[in-house]
Formats: sequence, structure tokens, C-alpha cells
Amino acid sequence: MTANTDGSCEPNPGPGSCAFILRDAEGRQVRADGFYLGPDCTNNTAEFEAVIRAAQIAIEHQASSLRILSDSRLAVMILTGRWKAKQPHLKELRQQALGVLDGIPQWTIEWVPRERNVAADTVSGNALKFRRNVRYDLPVLDPKESDDYEIETSRPGHKRRILAAISSTGDARTLAKHAPRRCRTSHSQGKVNADATR
Repeated sequence: MTANTDGSCEPNPGPGSCAFILRDAEGRQVRADGFYLGPDCTNNTAEFEAVIRAAQIAIEHQASSLRILSDSRLAVMILTGRWKAKQPHLKELRQQALGVLDGIPQWTIEWVPRERNVAADTVSGNALKFRRNVRYDLPVLDPKESDDYEIETSRPGHKRRILAAISSTGDARTLAKHAPRRCRTSHSQGKVNADATR
């Protein structure tokens, strides 16, 4: 499995959120969850929380291996042991993360630039914007992964075709922001319930 993780905090410190996009070995989305972490958070805390929560769900899915992709250089360096966690809260976060990751037989964590982590950033940003946890059952795509998806909403026999991502503008937020409005009955609970077929 692969997990893209991201944390958000605006301002820093301030209200925070985190998110992960978990995919199986074939690249199919398994979970895309965002979490509102409350009004008193830091960006570093949010980044570690994203890793912890991604690992917890990977364990639920009995993952034998997990490749974590994070745009937080600090989290990556601390969890790989290349940097020491000097501050007490970072030591605690490191311990929590490694404690969860111990439940996965094989795991790695790698740094990726923000432009390769847009989908996770979008989900985290929406959790922060709405101040609540969110889940996207419809695939959340990164830029250049453009495709149309037909979704069946909660109204029987009612289907909508939406553009999942627009590669020409490099904007992967189209799906994450418009899908909730397409499924208004589910959006009130912070979740998009839709089956997608290519």
C-alpha cells in the first residue's frame, strides 16, 4: 500500500487538520480521509498525525507493507532517524508514530515535493475549511490524472458526470470541492458517498 499524507495549520500555530490518501498495490484508492485537529495545533503535529492515522487504517486493511509519501521534511527525517527529535512534543509524536508503524511488517517513508502531494493537501485543506472530518469515497486525483467519473448520488437512479481533475490547469481540487456539492445529502455529514466507474 501507498499513503500520501499531509498536514495543514493556518496560522501556525492555530487551527489544524491532516489527511491521507491510501492506495492499494494497483494504485486504487482505498481511503481518502481528512481530520480536523482542533483550534490549537501546529503544522508539525498535523504532519505526524497524518502519518499515524494513515498507518492505523493500513493496519486495519492488513497491509503487509506501506510506503508513506510526505512533503514534511521534518517528519521524514525524524522518522527515518536522520534527525533527532529534540523538542519534547516531537519526541512524543515520533514515539507514537513508530509505535503504530511497528504493526506493519515493512514500511518506508519518503519526502516528496508539495506539487506531488496535491490530493492529500486538498483533503486536508477541506477538513480545515469545514472544521470537521471529511471522507471522499470518490477518487481524489493528483494533477495530470484527468478523467470523467459517473457517480450515482443518494437519489435513486440519479447520476451525474463530473470532471475529476483538469490537467490543462493542473487543478486537482475540482473533484474534492465539487463532489460534495453534487451529493448534498451526504455532504452534511462531511462524507461523499458515491460509487465511481470509469
